[in-house]
Amino acid sequence: MQFKEALRAAGLARPGRTTWSGIASDGVPVFTIWSNEIRKVDGRYFAWWDHTGRRSPDGELMPNRKSRARTFVERAASNLGTPCRAVIIHPRMTVEGNKGVDSAIYPHPAFGCVVFRSADVDALQFIAELVPSA
Repeated sequence: MQFKEALRAAGLARPGRTTWSGIASDGVPVFTIWSNEIRKVDGRYFAWWDHTGRRSPDGELMPNRKSRARTFVERAASNLGTPCRAVIIHPRMTVEGNKGVDSAIYPHPAFGCVVFRSADVDALQFIAELVPSA
């Protein structure tokens, strides 16, 4: 499935090419989660951000990503413990690394929703659990 198509399927009316999160027309928050950031820990699935590769040489988050990251984490922080929709993104990986979106899935056959367990707006970091479908 194409990226914007998956976001529309999740309920976002007008997603952009760079949409990271949003609120669906029915009021449910929607978040993108990269498949390569999902880790299995003690039989449960979690995603969290490590911004190491997204920082400039002086250690700051790249300016073009900072506002989207802040909005994402603020939205996550305001929905701690609440089941939200997750659009799972598969990166297009090359020898140089992640070069964008290869495909996206919504609804995902294994993950029914994402539940944010922690979100730190100052650090622009989060921990989210991907809950299996019933």
